[in-house]
Amino acid sequence: MENRFTRSSEPKRFLRIRDVSESIGFSRGHIYELMKKGQFPKPVKVGHASLWPSSEIDEWSARQVAQRDSAAA
Repeated sequence: MENRFTRSSEPKRFLRIRDVSESIGFSRGHIYELMKKGQFPKPVKVGHASLWPSSEIDEWSARQVAQRDSAAA
């Protein structure tokens, strides 16, 4: 399966699940469901920690807005 989450920019920082959840307003469970469906970036494992590059979360958010705007046009 092709990865739809590009790495066009280097991450500014890594986010833990609580930061991702707070940033996008979704519960942890919903984020994991979206990942399971291939609709949300998967984390990078560093030791026992699951971390998301902030750039990937920013890109995902921007894509959601672009999809909304293109559907409205």
